[in-house]
Amino acid sequence: MTTPSWKVSPFRAAEYVVRVRRLADVSQRELAAAAGLSQPVVTRIENDGPVAVATLVRILDVARLRLAVLDEDGREVAPFPSDAVRDNAGRRFPAHLDVQPPDVLPYEAIASPRYDRKPPRGWYHRRAARNFLRTAAATPPDHPTVGELADRALRRVRDRMPPEFERPLPFLGTVQERPRDEAA
Repeated sequence: MTTPSWKVSPFRAAEYVVRVRRLADVSQRELAAAAGLSQPVVTRIENDGPVAVATLVRILDVARLRLAVLDEDGREVAPFPSDAVRDNAGRRFPAHLDVQPPDVLPYEAIASPRYDRKPPRGWYHRRAARNFLRTAAATPPDHPTVGELADRALRRVRDRMPPEFERPLPFLGTVQERPRDEAA
């Protein structure tokens, strides 16, 4: 069995910076100017010095290259959605657990409802319960987004309408959460 390439070769930013200079046909000084950096920073990176991801992205952009994250089969992996649902305090749900929509109530919420709190925006089960539930269903790709939950709520309302009330609902725009610091 051969070792996958993603386990063999460590990432070497210096070699990519040299590749950018070769593709863009620029000197270190010209690359630094094009990327908005100083020439000593480019020299340090080319000599295997540390580099921030944001700096590397700026350098790659000079040659119209981009960073990509690939899985073991070579397929590009998309980042986690920035508009994934958050809890009532605006925090992310644990990334390793599967978040359920607010209308899918766990047993605890049905058995012991909390009337002293706002309704939750989503639920998750701890790891043991999550693992048990994953034996029966596939792993969801991501947490639901705010827009997906709004669409789900709208579908639930439409599904409960009697046929005589079936008419198109007015378009109210897309649902977007305000950033936490602007909400105050």
